[in-house]
Amino acid sequence: MLLGGSVHHTHSEWQVYDFVFLLVGLIAVVFSSKSSDVTWMKWLMWFTYISLALALFLRHNFHWLEYVAYASSFGLICVHVYNMYLGKSCKIPIS
Repeated sequence: MLLGGSVHHTHSEWQVYDFVFLLVGLIAVVFSSKSSDVTWMKWLMWFTYISLALALFLRHNFHWLEYVAYASSFGLICVHVYNMYLGKSCKIPIS
């Protein structure tokens, strides 16, 4: 609120960021799963990404999916960090 003005934002304006986040996540999952040699990690990356996408698309119908979206995004970040720790995504040995 600047100089007595009001700011009117709706949730639909913020949905653009959801789609940008999903696009960036898709690119990250595709490249990470291609370069990873660990099968369970590939499955876990795709599972967390798909659960995140479904939760973001359906959270307006089922409010509890908001928590699923948070958990899925946190899980996706953790899987990527663990994949980088193992050195599988960038092929750089970590000493």
